[in-house]
Order: sequence, then structure tokens, then C-alpha cells
Amino acid sequence: MTTTISENITDDKYQKLSVEFAKLRNQIPTLKDDLDEEKKKNKLLKDEIRILDIDLRKSRSENESLIFRNEQLLRRIEALQANLDSATNGFAQAKAKKKHKEANLRLFGAQQMEAGSSQDGSPPNDPRLILEQELERKLAENAELHSTIYDMERQHETVVTEFSAIVKKLENEKDSIKKALNEQTKNGGIENGDDDYEMANGSGLSSEKKQEEDISNFISDLLTTSQNSIEAMTKFFEQIDKKLVIFPCDATLESVPEDIHLFGLECGKMAEALLDIKGEIAALQLNLKEVDGMSDLIGKLPEIREKLGKLFASSIKEIQPLLKTCQRKECDAPCIHDALVELKKIFHRFRDIFGKKIFIENHLPTTSKKLKGYNESIEKALMHLVQGITKLQTQFEDKEKVGWFNEIFFVKKSAAAIKTNGFEPQKKMSALQKQASIIEESNSKLSDLKVQLVDCRNENSSFKKQINDLSKDVSLKDYKIEELENKISVLTKQIEILKGSTEDIKKLRMEVDKSHGLEDYRIIEFYFLQEVNKVVTELNHVQGKVQRYRRDIDDLTMVLQNLDVEHNESKKIIDERELECQELRDELETIRHNYEEQLRVMSEHLAVINSEASNLQTSSPPTTSVSSATTTSNSLKDNLRKIVRK
Repeated sequence: MTTTISENITDDKYQKLSVEFAKLRNQIPTLKDDLDEEKKKNKLLKDEIRILDIDLRKSRSENESLIFRNEQLLRRIEALQANLDSATNGFAQAKAKKKHKEANLRLFGAQQMEAGSSQDGSPPNDPRLILEQELERKLAENAELHSTIYDMERQHETVVTEFSAIVKKLENEKDSIKKALNEQTKNGGIENGDDDYEMANGSGLSSEKKQEEDISNFISDLLTTSQNSIEAMTKFFEQIDKKLVIFPCDATLESVPEDIHLFGLECGKMAEALLDIKGEIAALQLNLKEVDGMSDLIGKLPEIREKLGKLFASSIKEIQPLLKTCQRKECDAPCIHDALVELKKIFHRFRDIFGKKIFIENHLPTTSKKLKGYNESIEKALMHLVQGITKLQTQFEDKEKVGWFNEIFFVKKSAAAIKTNGFEPQKKMSALQKQASIIEESNSKLSDLKVQLVDCRNENSSFKKQINDLSKDVSLKDYKIEELENKISVLTKQIEILKGSTEDIKKLRMEVDKSHGLEDYRIIEFYFLQEVNKVVTELNHVQGKVQRYRRDIDDLTMVLQNLDVEHNESKKIIDERELECQELRDELETIRHNYEEQLRVMSEHLAVINSEASNLQTSSPPTTSVSSATTTSNSLKDNLRKIVRK
């Protein structure tokens, strides 16, 4: 009886353990899902932090550019105000009369104005008034002429582009018709000949024709792309030359600096030289379609290359220092394949920088329509230039055609010798070429990744520099505020001194006899009153500056505090999620250890029961109770084995 009771108790325990084990095993996938969700949330939070950092950088750069432009405008306004004050000190009353006369002329007509002028005593036909009216008319006419000239230039450019596209289409149609005629004539000659000659030389002629057509097409494509890129470059330099004439807003508002003017002149010279080279390339492209065009091309291509090299070398020597002084950007001009990739990257960066500058310039209230047009045309020229460079890069990636090109122009083999070689050696070298292309692609990818790494590091360093600059600006503004406060204290002391001096003057006036003249005292009083007014205006100006600097510092501190708060909140959220994940991992580890301990205890208990059952079987004859115990123990073993397998 005792054995049956103990066996029942163990069965109940094992069943409870199996039920708990099944529950815990069912809880594992839910815990895994929770873990995955927390990981996804963590990733999303990191992405949000990154996006917020990018927005912060953009807003800071825009803020800096706007602050810089505002400072420029303030300086300009101050200079103009000073000039205006110096010019209008002696003629304030005359100007007031003139303005009154002009207003009356505009509102009530010439007759009333003549009557009013005759009543006032001033002459009706004042030469200054007439000159000012004529000047206003001339300015209005000049503005209208500028707008009409600009519109006509744009229309002329559109018409020229349309006609050039039509000419290109017609030339392509002419070339296709010539090719069709040549093929028809050749086919007619072969039909009149013998059939045996056709069978012998048909395949060779077709392969030679294909190869010749491929070479000529490749060279013509190279010439067209180089012509387009040179055209885009000339347009770019021309538009820069035109733009720098009206820099920054209009020549009537601000005179162009000397360095910028020289830079524009050098760009115009380079554009003219590039136009000449473009004309030579166009002539070569036309000669290529003739019979002896290849020989002319072989002779003239090195000359064009030397001209381009000399032009770039001479122009960069003159343009680079001017560009450094104007924009503090270095100039670079690499060439052919790997260098084309670098050139494309440089122009992409230049286009991004110029696009930001154009966006700021076009949204200024003082920008003219002409400047906006020049900015748009420069951006289009940069886009066409980048497209031409990418097309050249793709053409130089075709290694078969580049090999033919090198053999013709650098090894100086004849085109007929290349035709006779056929495609057999290229078939033998196809595997090697594939390996070389794979290696080159991997190297290019590695170089791109290195460039991306360098860019990321540069961005991080620039972000740190921006933070340091902001802190420096805040410290400088604090220093300026302290200086201004010191100035205010000095000015207040001066005002007190002047007030004391005015009181002394009043006392003197009271003490002086009435018989004496007071002209000297009036002069002194007028002088001191003027000084007091000047000091008061300076004090108000300084107080306004102090308030403005304080507002700027408060805004910057608020932005920095908000950013710190957001950063700390995101850090706290990430730390909380990591702690929760760690707690879940610890719970899983403890559950796993508990299950292992329970399984070990159960296995030991089963071993003891099995030993007792074997002893009972050997000592006494088999009974029903022993058989039932053995069956229950066997069933428990099977259940445990199944659980462990699961």
C-alpha cells in the first residue's frame, strides 16, 4: 500500500511539472515576440534621433547663412544711412520743399503746382526738379529695357536649342539614308559576282563591316559627348561671367569687388577658348563621316588634347587663387575613367553647394529677375556637365571599344589591321577580361566605401566644429554685451556730467546781469544740448543692440536646452528598453536552470524507484502491485522522454 501511495504522489508531481513545463514553453514565443518588438522600437528611435540630428544641422546652417546675410545688410544700411546723412545735412529744407513740390505735381497736376510755386515765390521751371524727373524716367526705361533684353535672350536660347535639335535629327536621318544606300550598292555588287566568292568572303565582310561600324560609332559618340560637355562647361563659365557683373543683387545697389570682377573676366576668357575647341571637334565629327575622316582624326586629336591641357593648366593657375579669395573653394580638373569618377563627384558636390547658395539668393527680397535667370542657367549647365561626364565614364567602361581606340590613336595601328584581327584573340582573353573587370569593380566599390567613410568622418568633424562655433558665438556675444554695458555706464556718467554743466550754465545765466549780452551763453547752451542729444541717441542705439544680442542668446540657449532634453529622453528610453531586455534574458536563464535541476532530480528519483523495483522482483514473487508500479514507472519514463525530446 505504501508503495502504491508513493507512486501516485510521484505521478501527480510529474504531471504538475509537465503541465508547468508546457505553460512555460508556450510563453517562450510570446517573450520572443516582445523582444523583437522592443528591438524594432529601439531601431525606430535611433532612426528618429538620426533624422532629428540631420534637421538640426540643416537648420543651423540655414540660420548661420541668414545671420551672415542680415549682418551684411545691416552694414550696408548703416553705410548708406551715413552717406545719406552726410549728403543731406546742409540741404534738409531744400529737400523738403522739393518733395512737397513733387508730391503736388503727381497729385494735382502741373497747373496747380505752377500756381503754388508762384505763390511761394520759387521759380516754376526749376532745373533741379526737371533733372530729377528726367532721371526717374530714364531709370524706369532702363529697367524695362533690361527686362525685355533678358526675355529676348531667353527666347533666343530656346529657339537655338530647338533648331540645333532639328539639325541633329536631320543629320542622323541623312547618315541612316547614306548607310542604307551604301548597303544597297554593296549588296547589288555581290549579287552580280560569283556565288563561290560570296560563300568564301561573306562572313568575313560582315564581321569587318560590323567592327568598322562599331569603331566609327564609338568615336562619334565620344566626340558628341565631349562636345556636349565642353558646351556645358562654356555655358557655365559664360553664365558665371554674366552673373558676377551684377553680384550680389544689382550693380546699382552695390559695387562689385575687384577679385570677383577678375574671376568673371578669366571665366569669360576660358569660355571663349572652349568655344574654339568645340568648333574644332564639330569639324572633326563632320569629317569622320567622309571617306578619309579617320586619318584627319588621328592627326588632329593629339592637337586638341594638347590645346585642352594647356588651356586647363594656364586657366587654373589664374582662376584658382581668385577662386580661393572669392569663395575659398579649391579647384580640380581630373580626367579619364578613375579621374572621371572623381570629377563627377566634385561637380556633384559643387552642384549641391551652388544649389544651396542659389536657394538663399533667390529667396532674398532684393534679388532681381536677371540674377535669378542667371542662377537657373548656371544650375542647368552644371547638370548638363555632370550628365556629359557620366556618359563619358560609361563609354570608357566598354573595354573592347576602348582597346580599338587605343590601338588606333596611341599604338598607331591602321584600321585595316584591326579589322583583319577579328574577334578570336578577344574570345581567348574573355575570361581574363572578366576577372580583371571583377577586380576593377571590387576596387572601385572599395574606393567608394572609403570615400563614404571619409565623408562620414568629415560630417562628424563638421558637426563638432559647428557646436564649437556656436559656443564661441555665444561667448563673443556675452563679451559684446559686457562691452556695451560698460559703454552704457560711461555714457550715463557723461550725461550726468553734461547735466551738471547745463545746470551750472543756467546758474551763470541767472547770476549775469540783464544788461550784459547772452549770445555767448546761448551758443554754449546750444552746443551742449547738441552733445546731450547725440549721447542720448548713441545710448538708445546701444541699448537696442544689447536687447537684440540678449534675444539671440536666449534663442540659442533655448534651442540647445531643447536638444539636450530630447537627447537625454531618447537615451533614457533606450536604457529602459535595454534593461527590460536584460531582465527578460535573466528570467529565461533562471527558468532554464530550474528546468534542468527538476529534470535531474526526477531522473535520480526514477533511478531509485527502478532499483527498488528490481530488488522487490528478486526478493519476492511477482504480484499485481509490483506489476502496476513497474507499468506506472515505465509510463512516467516515456512521458519524461517525450517532454525532454520536445
